[in-house]
Amino acid sequence: AAQKQVFASSPVELYTQEVDPETHNIVQVYFSDLRDQVAVDVLNLTGTDTALDGPETCSFESDATGTALNYKIVVRDAAVAAVLYQEDGRVRPSPFVEHRLPAAGSFVTLPDGALGRLGQLPRGLVVAREPRDLPEHPPQWAPAPGLRPKGKHPAELPGLVDVSIVQRGGAVVWPHHECSVPVCAITAADSARLRQWHAQWDAHLRARSAEAEGLAVQIEELLARSKAAGGSGRGSSSNGGGAAVGNGSSGGNGEGGEGGE
Repeated sequence: AAQKQVFASSPVELYTQEVDPETHNIVQVYFSDLRDQVAVDVLNLTGTDTALDGPETCSFESDATGTALNYKIVVRDAAVAAVLYQEDGRVRPSPFVEHRLPAAGSFVTLPDGALGRLGQLPRGLVVAREPRDLPEHPPQWAPAPGLRPKGKHPAELPGLVDVSIVQRGGAVVWPHHECSVPVCAITAADSARLRQWHAQWDAHLRARSAEAEGLAVQIEELLARSKAAGGSGRGSSSNGGGAAVGNGSSGGNGEGGEGGE
């Protein structure tokens, strides 16, 4: 069995999504392991009487390539119940921390204090009682600069999620800035932050609405002036023509009268 080097003060960290009571999506795993590569297996004990220290749980078989497994993540009742590792032929429990990720569409904060809306969570290690194929949901936007994974993780789990940044530095970001970030960089926004944001966003919308209304009024005024100027020009031309005809008729009558005399 492969050797493991780990410190109890640096537990395995898991970022997970509860898909349903019998399906867990482990989006990212960070190991405190000094080896170049680690092999991971998963097991879901939901609805079974299998013990965490039972033979099925503690069985560490080689994978399809013959590589010895290093870790086994055990899930029961929609939560990680144990992280086991094999060392010196013995299976031992590893310290771990499970971070439940917010649902897609939730507001989250980033390390710099920015507020954003979470996109779809990517598919990671799917731990289910029955085989299940979840949507892949890979990130669609470019990674945000300066944000990196917090440690070693399986190569097949990039652990990036899309976030639409709506507020940064206390100001509304418009248009929203779209990027992807490591799942370890997001934290669910608290209620106080959300109240502040919704008040600010409502004020932002009112200001934009007032600006649009003001622009509409200016456009209407310009159209009205243009219409008035055009009508005035046509009226002057018509009056001038009428005056010329009237004068000619009047002059003819006068001359006729004078000739009669």
